[in-house]
Amino acid sequence: IDNNKANNINYTHGAGDKAAKGAWLKVTTDPVAGEVCPMVSDSIQIILFEYPDIDALSPVTGCVPLTASFTGVEKKGIPAGQLAWRWDFTSGDTSVDQNPANIVFANQGRYDVTLKVTNTAGPCATTITKTGFVEAYPNPVAAFTTDPTKTTIALPKFKMNNLSNVTQNPFNPQMYYLWNFGTGNPNDTSTQTHPRFAYGKDTATYTITLTVTTNHGCTNTTTRQVIVGPDIIVFIPDVFTPDGAGPGKNNTFNVTASNYKNMRMVIYNRWGEKMYETDDINKGWDGTFSGGECPDGVYVYHIDVWDQDNKIYKFDGTLTLMR
Repeated sequence: IDNNKANNINYTHGAGDKAAKGAWLKVTTDPVAGEVCPMVSDSIQIILFEYPDIDALSPVTGCVPLTASFTGVEKKGIPAGQLAWRWDFTSGDTSVDQNPANIVFANQGRYDVTLKVTNTAGPCATTITKTGFVEAYPNPVAAFTTDPTKTTIALPKFKMNNLSNVTQNPFNPQMYYLWNFGTGNPNDTSTQTHPRFAYGKDTATYTITLTVTTNHGCTNTTTRQVIVGPDIIVFIPDVFTPDGAGPGKNNTFNVTASNYKNMRMVIYNRWGEKMYETDDINKGWDGTFSGGECPDGVYVYHIDVWDQDNKIYKFDGTLTLMR
């Protein structure tokens, strides 16, 4: 008591009162000499309520969307029925549970958590803030292209162009890659950023899978299909003998092809005059023009062949007509 002789006093509790969680205050009148009034007194009980001593256990980390649970602790042993809890998450969520669950952090970033606990008997409140208590890590975005997307068994090689990305701020995550080239062989994989891969000689559609994982354990997967088709084969002779004397197959100038869709052939003489034209591979040139036999000599051909995907192959050269 700051002045125990005053009408109005200031009382500050001491260690003993704190341990006893209270004290009794007694006020007594001072008798005045010569007065006949007796001394009187009164007492009041002072009850001391404690401020909670609190903590929020276990920082939370994970990949977005991060669903988190939190644990609140009061360390002085204040009865649970006297405590009121209030959590504030900088994600915008709040909770009045001691141990809130299913708090969702949809966006990546660091989040502060504030916990206020009130001893309602007082009321006495304690507030703590945990800076960066939640770390919600970004997921990578797996993406790639292939060069080419389709080829033939003559050159079944593909280059992977890795386009994967991840948000850098504020965690600066690193990305690691696992490629599976879809052959069914567990060894046909790669951890390179931009790998190359050659398939075998079988025509097929293969599914390439890219899995991207960050150093925080966040993953994303994407797939693309590539096609290894049959190789187009074209055989063009350089001499034919339309005289009927030799083998029958030499009587016409025929082109042979496989795995094609369409064909067009034009024959010119040395002066650029068109001698023959066809889009039927089964109809070769018999060495005539306008009903008459063309003379021996060298002629020029231009041949266009379309594969099953309408890719055009052009062939230009010379042929010799012999009688």
